[in-house]
Amino acid sequence: MSVDAVVACMHALKLPVISGKDSLSSTYRGKDGLVIKIPPVLCMSVFGRIPDVKKTVTSDIKTPGSLLYLIGDLNDNMGGSTYYDVNGLVGNEVPKVDLEMLPVVLRGMHQAIISGKVLACHDVSEGGVISAVAEMAFAGDCGVRLNLDPRLQRPDLFLFNETAGTFIVEVADPAIAKKLFVGLPHMLLGTTTSKKQISASVGETKLFTASTEKLKQAWQAPLRRIFP
Repeated sequence: MSVDAVVACMHALKLPVISGKDSLSSTYRGKDGLVIKIPPVLCMSVFGRIPDVKKTVTSDIKTPGSLLYLIGDLNDNMGGSTYYDVNGLVGNEVPKVDLEMLPVVLRGMHQAIISGKVLACHDVSEGGVISAVAEMAFAGDCGVRLNLDPRLQRPDLFLFNETAGTFIVEVADPAIAKKLFVGLPHMLLGTTTSKKQISASVGETKLFTASTEKLKQAWQAPLRRIFP
């Protein structure tokens, strides 16, 4: 299944996979006897030549009062997600990437970034949308106020969705977003704030408010327990 997925993506993106390594055994053994066994997983390393490194962007939120957008479409499936894992669920279907739209999104994101109008960008991956937003806030030492679409039936499945090929992007204002993201699936998520907390609401319904400092401590805790 993993190989089939790689082949499908390779054809969709017109990028060759030119070599590989077949080791599926990854085990860490600490001096104190601690053993961590990593499940078999397909790892891929990608590199590319960047003509001008000044036309790149980091993931840290740059300024309060800017806007965060989700770029790309989230698939409803949640199988294999961190959210399902911590809640003791498995799920029969993992998120499916739209391979027709993926090259369009990637090209659009590249053009947006080299325009210099994107302030920050983070891919959606493990932990989903809310994890990407939180990591951007941690790095920017700021907060975020999320105002989600009132039509969302399951905001939890939206916030923790891990569909690949989607991005959280910070821009200064709606006019810039309209120009940058024309032809791309995009959704306004909320606003960056100077107050160091992350809050989320759906319409008039408040979901949560949490201190970024407490969230950051929880985020760092697993590695701090292993590597004090």
